[in-house]
Amino acid sequence: MTISRRAFLSRAATVAAAAAAGPLLRVPPALATATCVLGVWSLNVSRLQSQLGITLRGIRHNQGMQTPIPAERELEWFNQGHWMIYRAVNAETLGTRGRKVCLSWRGIANGAHDTYFQSAAHSLLRDKRFTRTHPYYLSFGHEQIVNNSSQCGNKACGTPADYVAAYRHVRRLFDNAGATVSHGGNVRFVWAPTASQFRVPHHPYGAPTVDPGPEYYDFIGVDAYNERQGSGLQFTTAGAMLGAAHNYAKMRKKQMIIAEYGIADGPSKTANHQKAAFLLNTASQIASWGSSGPGSVYSWMLTDLGTYRIDSSPASLAAMKQIVGLRLFG
Repeated sequence: MTISRRAFLSRAATVAAAAAAGPLLRVPPALATATCVLGVWSLNVSRLQSQLGITLRGIRHNQGMQTPIPAERELEWFNQGHWMIYRAVNAETLGTRGRKVCLSWRGIANGAHDTYFQSAAHSLLRDKRFTRTHPYYLSFGHEQIVNNSSQCGNKACGTPADYVAAYRHVRRLFDNAGATVSHGGNVRFVWAPTASQFRVPHHPYGAPTVDPGPEYYDFIGVDAYNERQGSGLQFTTAGAMLGAAHNYAKMRKKQMIIAEYGIADGPSKTANHQKAAFLLNTASQIASWGSSGPGSVYSWMLTDLGTYRIDSSPASLAAMKQIVGLRLFG
């Protein structure tokens, strides 16, 4: 159900009344009918959709190179109404006994895995589900700074220069196959560092160092998490968390995709309301960046796992219900 801006603000005020952080959502009237595609990374999309009363159009899927592009699961999601499939594929695969094996960015740049990506390009071209209007969104090697037990990156895969060469090579393979929208196909590329890589650009893996160049991607992605520190959240405003990425996207003349987004919750009502208020503040910040053009947010994909779950508290779920009720998001 769509609600008016006035009703939204009234309900949002009720949700966030006890919050200590973040202003309430205020959407410029001119943006009332604009659209930012809402998406999710969740283990139970049906549960969340039932709670919110909507179909979430975007689905994020993180996988290594052991999983084909597109995956059968992704096609099932598309058939269920999730037309924005966002695939993050990292330089890794599964070895013996299911152990993660990190792959070399330099090897990818030199053609060691061309068959995997060429097969993906041709498979997507043949699949009529994806079109120029509703393309498949592909992010190669997201969060380049990260290397941990669940994700390869950083020195395990190579240097920043190796990453840039690998990203460019993968994009060229899709271009050469005619699979990208710019070459008549149905795939758009996303380049997605973490929010910290934009905030700390001089880090060895800072965003400018791992940027393959704006001609190689269609959107700038950003993965951002607001963790709890003591009695509060690390960031009190979405601008502090995401502003550097927004400024970079404006500089590169690209729209943004907030590809991963999570707010940690805590056991107290104060923590619950801080999370709810930050959700509302993020929606307000997205609205302030406009509905189109460089720096605007094309899609907002929320992480619905663990303490980041959207229904981690009644206050958090209520705030999200207010957000989906505004026509700015859909």
